[in-house]
Amino acid sequence: IVYGSISGFGQDGPYHKRPGFDQIAQGMGGLMSVTGAPGEGPMRVGIPVADLTAGLFCALGILTALLERDVSGEGQWVQTSLLQAQIFMLDFQAARWLMEKEVAKQAGNNHPTSIPTGVFKTSDGYINIATTGGRIWERCAQAIGAPDLITDPNYATAPARSKNRDALNARINALTEKKSTETWVQELNAAGVPCGPIYSIDQMFEDAQVKHLGMAQRVPNDEN
Repeated sequence: IVYGSISGFGQDGPYHKRPGFDQIAQGMGGLMSVTGAPGEGPMRVGIPVADLTAGLFCALGILTALLERDVSGEGQWVQTSLLQAQIFMLDFQAARWLMEKEVAKQAGNNHPTSIPTGVFKTSDGYINIATTGGRIWERCAQAIGAPDLITDPNYATAPARSKNRDALNARINALTEKKSTETWVQELNAAGVPCGPIYSIDQMFEDAQVKHLGMAQRVPNDEN
């Protein structure tokens, strides 16, 4: 037999009898401490990320156990918890502490280590721009019409961009707000700079790529 169990905090240990809830796991798992704007207190993520990932991890464990059963003939008890799943999902934020003893802080819409990466205003809304490494940063500066930023000592290196992030974001915002979201998405992606619009839920389902992927499907019932 392959048996799967999901709990709030694990099958044993000092908290194993506590009731589990996604938001509790988000808080205890460190996620709320790195979410939201600096100085505004902890912020929950807008989806039940611990619930969802715990279910996925348990399903993966069950599938792996079934493969093992085909080889050894033995069953297994597969276990995970909301807390374990949430800690796993911290990814590099947890690694920053484990490897460097650096406690990650809230960074709002900014990426904590890749700069400039974040939300920028356009003439009719907002976009996400992502720059990782020097080459994409140079492409970005060229594409937004500010090649001087590449050699500016305040922004020429990754440490300099990190130190002067707020000033750099302000410079970029002053340029991006001159054109529409659609224009920037087209121009920046064409230049090799990752960029995307920021959708509401209804706008997301109307996107051409989302429709192509068939993310929403009609389910027949007795009434239609």
